[in-house]
Amino acid sequence: MFLDPGHGGLDTGAVGTTMNGNVVMEKTLTLAIALRTATLLRNAGLNVALYRTDDSLPGTVRSDYTADQSALTPKGLLANLQNRIDRANASGARVMLSIHFNAFDDPAVGGSETYYDGARPFATQSERFANLVQETWIAALRANGYDTPDRGVADDQDLVAEDYGTLGVFYHHLVLLGPPVPNRLQASNMPSALIEALFLSDPVEATAINQPTMQDLLARALARAIERYLGVG
Repeated sequence: MFLDPGHGGLDTGAVGTTMNGNVVMEKTLTLAIALRTATLLRNAGLNVALYRTDDSLPGTVRSDYTADQSALTPKGLLANLQNRIDRANASGARVMLSIHFNAFDDPAVGGSETYYDGARPFATQSERFANLVQETWIAALRANGYDTPDRGVADDQDLVAEDYGTLGVFYHHLVLLGPPVPNRLQASNMPSALIEALFLSDPVEATAINQPTMQDLLARALARAIERYLGVG
């Protein structure tokens, strides 16, 4: 199993504010969830590899950053995503889960959604895995009294994708999940999904996920979904 805690280091990801005014960062939450999930899976006897285990961006080099070293360049961002893919492939994992939190300009928008890529040879397995992740997380929320909107599972080809100019093409996929681009991008070689667990731009959801009990709830849901996919536990 390969877990990818989104963002890290200078790449904070989404930033939100709780109802009490506390700032929460996506990079911090994804790491906390990934570490909790890894512990649960290892306790169940599974081998787990992670892209990162601290607040860093392993594998990045000085040239990946802007001149003042304050942010990743577009080329550096793509290189970092490729590094995550390479590490997942090198781990020999049977499945990969990338953990993220969402944001939107309207703080009233919230919910959970999970993506897979329908253009890959193992798209059916990825879709099954994404559905298990989404269903297990929503079921955990409902069982604990949360009415968080279920935004469902989607093929990432339906997204308005970013224009990764350094790829030389308009890439209609999430890079971590999508197909290769000859001489530009090597793809993952296992079924994969990416969860946007909650919206940090929604103060209610940012407040909830900032609590250790909610982080444990999400980690347990993710671990259970992975176990179900792998047919263990």
